[in-house]
Amino acid sequence: MKNSSLIIKVLSIVVSVVLIMFFALPKFEDIKAVQNDISAYQEQLANVDRINAQLTSYVNEINAISVTDQSALVTFLPDDMDPIAVTRTLQNIIQTAGLRPQGIGHDDSLEVEGLPVVAHGFSVSATGSYDAMTEFFAQIEQNEYLFEFVALDLSANENGEVVIEAKITTYTMSDAPAENQESNDFIEIDPLN
Repeated sequence: MKNSSLIIKVLSIVVSVVLIMFFALPKFEDIKAVQNDISAYQEQLANVDRINAQLTSYVNEINAISVTDQSALVTFLPDDMDPIAVTRTLQNIIQTAGLRPQGIGHDDSLEVEGLPVVAHGFSVSATGSYDAMTEFFAQIEQNEYLFEFVALDLSANENGEVVIEAKITTYTMSDAPAENQESNDFIEIDPLN
């Protein structure tokens, strides 16, 4: 009997080891993998909560902008722009100021790095009196577009008139990064007309 009880004890130990090795340990590994997945899910959930809070603060900032300010932004930074209309506006300003246009053209449109805007360049060349030139600058300041002079050369010609050569930039809003476009459409204007 002692032999059979020893065999039963040894078999019980072997069966216990086999059960532990082939059943309990894989279950523990599965439980460990599930726990790792749960902690990764909790980390991602915390990230989502942080991003949602940040988005909520951005939406609150946007909603805090008054309707008047939003209207002014659309006026000065429209979503799109017609280069021909801007060229005509520049020509009208030049002529209304009493200058003689020599050339007006759309140079290029480039995405501004780090900002959601597109810069549209224009070239302007005109001649006239000093008073007409000061009127030109006054009208540029008061027109519907947000113009920025990026290059300006004022000189006198042989008749004592002021000659202006300018590179002017205006801006539009951009939702997505725009491809850099270059057109160099310089329109020569007959000064006799």
